[in-house]
Amino acid sequence: MKRRRMPFFGWWIVLTGVLSGVASAATSPHIAGFFLIPMTGALGIGRASFSMVYSIRTVSDGAAGPVVGRLLDRYGPRLLMAAGGVVAGFALMSLVAVQNFWQFTLAMGVFGIASAACMERLVPMVTVARWFVRKRGRAIALVSTGMSIGLAIFSPITQGLIDWIGWRWTWVVLGGFVWILTVPSALAFMRKTPEMMGLKPDGDPVDADVIHSIQDEPHDSEEEPWFSLAMARRTRTFWFLAMSMVLGNGAQSAIAVHQIPAILDNGVSPMAISVGMVVFGLLGILSKIIVGLLAERMSIQLLVVLTMIGTAASLIILMYADSVSMSFAYFVLAGFTRPTTFPLAALVWADYFGRKHLGSIQGAIQPPLLLAQAGGPLLVGILYDWLGGYRMAFSVIIGMYLMAALAMMYAPPPKLPEEVNQ
Repeated sequence: MKRRRMPFFGWWIVLTGVLSGVASAATSPHIAGFFLIPMTGALGIGRASFSMVYSIRTVSDGAAGPVVGRLLDRYGPRLLMAAGGVVAGFALMSLVAVQNFWQFTLAMGVFGIASAACMERLVPMVTVARWFVRKRGRAIALVSTGMSIGLAIFSPITQGLIDWIGWRWTWVVLGGFVWILTVPSALAFMRKTPEMMGLKPDGDPVDADVIHSIQDEPHDSEEEPWFSLAMARRTRTFWFLAMSMVLGNGAQSAIAVHQIPAILDNGVSPMAISVGMVVFGLLGILSKIIVGLLAERMSIQLLVVLTMIGTAASLIILMYADSVSMSFAYFVLAGFTRPTTFPLAALVWADYFGRKHLGSIQGAIQPPLLLAQAGGPLLVGILYDWLGGYRMAFSVIIGMYLMAALAMMYAPPPKLPEEVNQ
């Protein structure tokens, strides 16, 4: 009787990444938009102050990034991700007791440090990129659907919970979800590399000549480049790619925090917006899978440029979304373009620079990346409080997306130094 082949363990890593993405959605700036109006009223703060809290959260996440990246390269993701999930859940639950701006800031700052270790952006994405090479596009795309699945699930749940039990206890429920979604799966499935389990990337058959090299470090592969952090920094591509990602990340976070308040200000009902966010999330699942498959067949550089231009176009609709139909038009176009930036950002670093030092390379770019992510919402909040509306702020964000697309045009795949090739 023929022995049944077990599924490649890397797909369990992908499942863990999906669950982490769902948890990320529950605590994302998209969902924070539902809290903005009730929390600013209860705590007596403005929208700029609320945005500043999320900026501080992002800064703490970014500050932890290089440390987390090095720990990930050295020790692997399992305990790192589980510990981060425990602390992140506690931090969210503590929001039940906040009474002022500084308590809110402290809780979200602690959450930001913990989320660097357990949420979708760094640890799960880097780990999945190490487990796949040929099938990396579809694997990363599947992981990134977790955020869209979470938005589709948690948008109506969050609005319903705020109406039912209030914003304070809603944070407690979301903290519990972080525990459930991240901690058990991290302990059960997260492993550093396929080689340390006697496997090869993508589930390829293991030859007898590689069985002896079961270890923490991934093997060099003829199918992909390998750059150290120092080598990557000496390429022009690294800096233009970093510039593109920083600008795009700042624009993305600004829209994520302020899109819901902007539509609410135009008179659209909260329930209609929550349904629109479900549409946004479901379309994000589809678009991420499509772009992941396309990334295995065509230029990832071109895909990044096209999605950034498409996202900029969706913001023109958002500026005039004063009806349910206009709001849904925005959510549809944005759902097809903006969510794809997450898998593409993870793919481009892995495809350009290889698996071996990926944690250190992506960890190094986390501080400026997340400083931009912190500054985007704050900039929009300041412009809103100053001008009394979002039109000028969203025009600035459109410009950031277009500049990010331009920078990406100057970031082709890098070439290994000649001495390494020899």
